[in-house]
Amino acid sequence: MARINVLDKHIANMIAAGEVVENPASVVKELVENAIDAHSSSVTVEIQNGGIAYIRVTDDGCGMEPEDAKTAFLRHATSKISKADDLECIGTLGFRGEALAAISSVSKIDLITKAAAAEMGTAVRVEAGNVIRESESGCPDGTTIIVRELFYNTPARMRFLKKDATEAAAVETVLKSAALSHPEVSIKFIKDGKDVFHTPGDGVVKSCMYALFGRDFANNMHSVELSERGMTVTGFACTPQASRGNRAMQFFFVNGRPVKSRMLSVALDNAYKERIMKGRFPTCVLMMEIPLGQVDVNVHPAKTEVKFARERDVFDLVYFGVKSALEQAEKRPVTPPPAPKIAPVDNITENQTRLEPYIKKEEEAKAPAPSALKAAPSFVKFERAQGTSSPAFRSPQPAILQEKRTPEPKPVEPACVEDEEELIVLPIRKEAEPAVTELVVPEREEKEILSEKKETHSLRYIGEAMNTYIIVEYGEAVVFIDKHAAHERVIFEKLRNTRGDIQSQLLLTPEIVSLDAKSSAVILEKRDELAKLGFEVDDFGNGSVVVSAVPDGIDAHDALSVLDGFAETLKSGARIELPEILSETMYSVACKAAIKAGQKNSPEELLALAERVLLEDDIRYCPHGRPVMIEYTKNELEKKFKRTV
Repeated sequence: MARINVLDKHIANMIAAGEVVENPASVVKELVENAIDAHSSSVTVEIQNGGIAYIRVTDDGCGMEPEDAKTAFLRHATSKISKADDLECIGTLGFRGEALAAISSVSKIDLITKAAAAEMGTAVRVEAGNVIRESESGCPDGTTIIVRELFYNTPARMRFLKKDATEAAAVETVLKSAALSHPEVSIKFIKDGKDVFHTPGDGVVKSCMYALFGRDFANNMHSVELSERGMTVTGFACTPQASRGNRAMQFFFVNGRPVKSRMLSVALDNAYKERIMKGRFPTCVLMMEIPLGQVDVNVHPAKTEVKFARERDVFDLVYFGVKSALEQAEKRPVTPPPAPKIAPVDNITENQTRLEPYIKKEEEAKAPAPSALKAAPSFVKFERAQGTSSPAFRSPQPAILQEKRTPEPKPVEPACVEDEEELIVLPIRKEAEPAVTELVVPEREEKEILSEKKETHSLRYIGEAMNTYIIVEYGEAVVFIDKHAAHERVIFEKLRNTRGDIQSQLLLTPEIVSLDAKSSAVILEKRDELAKLGFEVDDFGNGSVVVSAVPDGIDAHDALSVLDGFAETLKSGARIELPEILSETMYSVACKAAIKAGQKNSPEELLALAERVLLEDDIRYCPHGRPVMIEYTKNELEKKFKRTV
């Protein structure tokens, strides 16, 4: 007895439906793509009960001739391709010719269509893949397809459908993606008799985003545009502050086709590295134009997966396009300052002195330094005070930003001082001031500092809130700066600009670290790489290693915890490249070496840090992605106080 049978048409169509038609959203996707391929300028989609009971898709496209209306429901009947070579350069959304056959096999369909040149339209009724009725019909140009009772003849598949609200949300997502990919097509969505959205169809992506997601979403986007190696990416990527907790709002389009690609998501994430926190994801609407011969869309029946002939080039296109857009946006000034003026600070606190005018500081900076000062080292050395466990580090500081501290009778011990060794500093004034923790800003060229001073005459220090947030007035705005996040970024940029190895600091007493045998083995195996990170380690025997040097600027205890973390990661078998380890070490060093929230600093030091934040484009986020500052413009404040509407 024969065991291999040829399936009849009905069963074969139902198998195809299983590949293409998973839920109402997949039905809507196929029908809307057909409408867009028909050169429609407007498409209306209406659903009831999540699309299970009723789906209607109406377009004003080219329509179909009477003889084509019935043929369209046959498997592999399509007008998109005609020969095998056409598969190598597909420019339409649909091309398989399976959608209508698959949908009709699990539902009841009414098709009403009319070509522009025809006098009368055509109406076709199809149930379970069989044509029940065909007749002439009066109708406008275009096509209307009504799908009723989806999966009525496949109850097993009906049980896998979700609640009506969930299915309706999936339909809405599909339509939003279609609207963004073709902003020149006006798409209207009606759910259970209520209008959900209606895009303008003016061809402008931003106005489409506004209609779909609202004003805040559209306004928190940066324009992206880059062309390289015959490929182009355009669209929008969000500001780091507008990131979200999932990837639901990431839209990628290749040649007008919505796609899902892990590679593109990774490229986007890398562009936002150091700008958003872990666990947060950027939003985007990115359109890529790639030569048709370099994209294979014939990968999956749903046509949402594609393969690229030049994956690395596509990755770089997205990465550099988005990163360039973010960098350009960050270069814009926070608030254009008004006419240059000198604004002195009055009455900061009872124990704090008036800040000196910037011009006077500028003149002092230009004056030749005394010979005694010329011999002073370019670093200010910090040592640990007796009885403390705070980090000892050496970090450069501009001479004009240093001053000598005269302790009060009962001084407060700085958090990062080890010995009672007097700081080598440049005195500015002789008045006594409260003991504070030194804030060290990396050294820059004197001419660069003086040049920037000319641009900061409108910067005014107001104070510090909670020993954490610097408050300054800059132009027509009040800016709050997180001093730890800002200082952390300053140190990180200094480390990154070394373009190579992190400097080491020798320990007075080498530390012996007890590890298990496997951790010790991986640490010693990566000894050369660790040396580039500032660690000097040797075998001490019995599963222990001796650490004689740690990265400059980080406490020994903190450095050893970083080393132990690397050992655990490497021991787990994870592959970590040196640049990644280097970046992670820089993050740790910068975080440990930066001043902490709650520590006390002088107004001059805080002002110097505020200048760096406001004048340099690379200090907008800490290395972990937290924002460094928050700005309130004069207009925003006046609205809150009801001075303006």
